[in-house]
Amino acid sequence: MTELHPINLAALPRFRLGSLMLAPALHEISGPDWIEELEPRVMQVMVALAEKPGEAVTRDELIARCWNGLAVSEDAIQRCIARLRRLARDRGGFEIATLTKVGYRLRLDTAAAAEGDLHSPDRTEPSAMPVIVEVVPFVSLTADEPATSFASILFDEFVIALTLYRDFAVRLAGAAPGAGFRITGSIRPAGERMQASLRLLDPSGGVVLAQRFDLEWTGAEQPLDDFVVAVAGAITGDIVRAETERALRKTSDLTAWEAVVRSVSAYSSINLANLDFATTEARRALEIDPGYPEAHAALANALAGKYEVGGGLDKALAEECAREIDAALTLGRDRPDVLARVATALSMIGRPEEALPFGRRAVELNPGSAIGHLYLGRVLLRLRRPQDALFHIARFDHLSPRAPIRYFNAFQRSLAHFMLGDVASAEGSLVESLTLNPDYTIGWMSKAVLMSVSGRLEEAGAAAARLIAMEGSDALPLHRARIRHAYPDASSADALVAAFERAWYAALAN
Repeated sequence: MTELHPINLAALPRFRLGSLMLAPALHEISGPDWIEELEPRVMQVMVALAEKPGEAVTRDELIARCWNGLAVSEDAIQRCIARLRRLARDRGGFEIATLTKVGYRLRLDTAAAAEGDLHSPDRTEPSAMPVIVEVVPFVSLTADEPATSFASILFDEFVIALTLYRDFAVRLAGAAPGAGFRITGSIRPAGERMQASLRLLDPSGGVVLAQRFDLEWTGAEQPLDDFVVAVAGAITGDIVRAETERALRKTSDLTAWEAVVRSVSAYSSINLANLDFATTEARRALEIDPGYPEAHAALANALAGKYEVGGGLDKALAEECAREIDAALTLGRDRPDVLARVATALSMIGRPEEALPFGRRAVELNPGSAIGHLYLGRVLLRLRRPQDALFHIARFDHLSPRAPIRYFNAFQRSLAHFMLGDVASAEGSLVESLTLNPDYTIGWMSKAVLMSVSGRLEEAGAAAARLIAMEGSDALPLHRARIRHAYPDASSADALVAAFERAWYAALAN
């Protein structure tokens, strides 16, 4: 383990941390001792930022100061920053701004108020964080020391992972009156493995999720990143599902966040009618809060979806989408969900090369975000990189196995296998997609093409007949446009359009 630099407490400036005074040394703080809440590495990052309040501290400076110059991942720094941002939300008095491609800056209350920067990526408006998640320290069900140690380490890592989700205000149990979701966990050894049993309770005390997670545990030095990401992904997915159901039941007094949740819910079945609903709800969110970056990103995504499902024929949709992308990036350039939706929107309007850095950044900022992996996979498919796409498609399945949109991920997997020439795997994933969502028109169009190129014209015609029943016998030009939009390469598009036409005419002949 890397030896930490000693903390020079006397070098720190005087400023107020909520009701506590950081002046001139951390050990002078009275009242609840928040220092003990911080892990040593997180404390080192806090000190490095506090030594230069209001000034940029580069990532290289943080690595040199807090990791003795050793090579560390961006995720290691992000975890420390996320932990400090949670402290800032709980206690107030400061915030940490992200300086894109540079590093971070500690801003005190007075500095933050003076700047009044609506376009700061760290602006925290009521719309952005309405859900409170209270986490109770995990308990060991035995006196076994390894289990007790595992419970403590898992709890710390789990809380840090949860703070990466900008939709949640994460609090430790007892930090505030209970008014939201509550997470409890218990640990017990099972041979060479540890079993973590987690429960997610809704604000009324109802059980939303009760699930057991197993891990082979070798000791405190074992990295838990992948395990923690999977656990946090399962929990957050159920929170989003419960909040989506609640938001869809409301008929008035919506918040901007609830309107965005309603907009995003439309993707549980992608078609033009649902995309119209997604667009309407995203516009409603912007009427409530014009400065809400998630609303701009949701509107960009909905407009891009309409453009794509419409075959790329309505250029006005692409132009409006581009304007919303610019607004989303101006207001929320370091919010993972914003970046993920910006990436997929750019890709759908024919700009996948520009989309790729945003998709990658979304996953870097929050590796536990299933939607980030889903949309990065989409971008990679647009760039004809199916093998890379399959990695992120698998990550989505791992992180969100019960997501309503998993039919779309199965469809993407089918497309990746088709690009790789694995027709059998492509067919299996496509059957899975259409089983999960029998109303997915693009899936039936793809099945018609796949069966046609495989020489199975009867099955191709049956898939096309399903499309005719759903969208009418005059929809052939639309399907041609959809294929050509998805395959900009003319020779590939010509071959696939010809395959689809064979299926279409076979359906009409019957």
